[in-house]
Amino acid sequence: MALGVGSFEDVLGEINSRFRVENNSQDNLEIAQDIVYDLGGNAVNFGGTTSTGDQPAWGLSSMTKTWLKRYEAKEYHLVDPFISALL
Repeated sequence: MALGVGSFEDVLGEINSRFRVENNSQDNLEIAQDIVYDLGGNAVNFGGTTSTGDQPAWGLSSMTKTWLKRYEAKEYHLVDPFISALL
């Protein structure tokens, strides 16, 4: 099924089915990136917290190094809703 075509429930069902197989972290990253591309995006950000959920523990982005350098230089992290949600 092409993502973005069909009902919202169908799209969620398709995304869920892609992750149902036992995958390692790299597989999940590739699956997530494919989903983002299928939905018309061009990058995906992931993050995790400490086991208590009160501190950011890690982050991963598929943005290019050039874009990430610009992101850091322009301090976009100060207004990024993704970062705000982690904090």
